[in-house]
Amino acid sequence: EPGGRLEVRRMTHREGGVCQLAMLVPAFESTEVQVWQAVLAKSASENNCSMRMVYYAHWDDPTFMRTLKGFDGVFLMPLPGTPPQEIIDYLATVERPVAVLDHNWTTYNVPSLRQFPLTGVHKLMDHLYALGCRRIACMNVQPEDPIVLGRIQQWRLWMARHRLQGPLIHEPVEPFSQPMDGAYNTAQQFFADHADDTDALLCLTEATAIGAVRALVDSGRQPGPDVAICAINGQVGRYVVPSITSLARTDVSPLVTTCIQWMQQSPVTPWIGPLMVEESDTPLAIRESTEGWRPH
Repeated sequence: EPGGRLEVRRMTHREGGVCQLAMLVPAFESTEVQVWQAVLAKSASENNCSMRMVYYAHWDDPTFMRTLKGFDGVFLMPLPGTPPQEIIDYLATVERPVAVLDHNWTTYNVPSLRQFPLTGVHKLMDHLYALGCRRIACMNVQPEDPIVLGRIQQWRLWMARHRLQGPLIHEPVEPFSQPMDGAYNTAQQFFADHADDTDALLCLTEATAIGAVRALVDSGRQPGPDVAICAINGQVGRYVVPSITSLARTDVSPLVTTCIQWMQQSPVTPWIGPLMVEESDTPLAIRESTEGWRPH
């Protein structure tokens, strides 16, 4: 480019029949990025595609727009919060196919892949209810986005349907900060005031649950018998002590392959079918953080 930056040379696209795809993610380490990277790389290689990781720091990052223009297809993991209107307007005109990971951008007419359906919240809540838990709090420290707000709404719906009440602890951390630190500090204060009148804690993410478990242990109580703690998503929770009850990860490679095959046919082929691409049912992984619960 005139300013000296490198740009993908579009003349090289699909040389030898290889489709060049990008995974465009925020420049911040996360287990979610690692999980999606492994699935995308495997599916891409099985479908005669190359996959490149591209990092961006903010919505105005020049890398963001260049990537959308420079590859045959892009899997985008958005920054937390609502995207700027100029990004939405640009996506409506870009010639290259884009699919969003772990967010719901269907309102922007963008195909969205999600590993954990919102209805999975009900499966976790049913498990807590079967244990005997009635005072079930919901905790979130992630920056707000449609997935976070949707999970909170599902918790509220389940509680209303069962005529129960419980507090919402909603303390989003700043983007690019450590959610586990925020979860520990928030949970520490909450348990100091409410551990004796709380049966269970539904955490919207695994990082939140890990921080909450440590805060409960430091307060002299035991996760499981004293307060049942669970998380909606799970990646490393099976390896920590105590292990954390969560929705189990399923093989999403068939969903990814569907998107890759669409990208190979694009840019002229429109997306056909529901814009939200997700598993219809996700199994529950019951672990130590909800075992042995007893009424207070």
